[in-house]
Amino acid sequence: IGKTLSGADLSVEGYRFTNGDGPSTYLQGGTHGGEITYPIFSNLKSHLEDNDFKGTITLVPISNPISWMQRLYFYTAGKFSMYDGKDWNWFFPGNPEGTTAQRFADMVFSEAQKHDFVIDLHTSRWSKPFLIIGNEKYLPMAKEMGISHTYLMDLVKAAKAKGITPLSGAIDE
Repeated sequence: IGKTLSGADLSVEGYRFTNGDGPSTYLQGGTHGGEITYPIFSNLKSHLEDNDFKGTITLVPISNPISWMQRLYFYTAGKFSMYDGKDWNWFFPGNPEGTTAQRFADMVFSEAQKHDFVIDLHTSRWSKPFLIIGNEKYLPMAKEMGISHTYLMDLVKAAKAKGITPLSGAIDE
């Protein structure tokens, strides 16, 4: 997605597990540098390696390497771009020809929208769990999970605004 000041390549890496037919799920963390999601992904990766499941699961533990280079333990450094002060979440859906931050957002958004389910994991010492879903039919699932703060977002509109035609079944119309 770009280079560091020292010239090292910036890349987003992940793991893909496939086991037969089934839904595809994309999980990402590390959008903000101060969020400590990596141990969750390490445990999940080990679980997937040792247990059966159906479908495809893509894990991206550190979706934003730029923010991770800015992180300072639990502090907000790494929550905002040092170039323009914006929260990293505000660069989505991204731009493949834009700034490094826009290219990062484009890369992970483009990969995420190919899946049936997308989970963007964030952590905080004080926040309450919340869920963003693209279709009201998933509200009962959120209730079953015990997530009381749920937001609906029109994912099709976001993809189309970016010029992406959602794949059949990837995003509910």
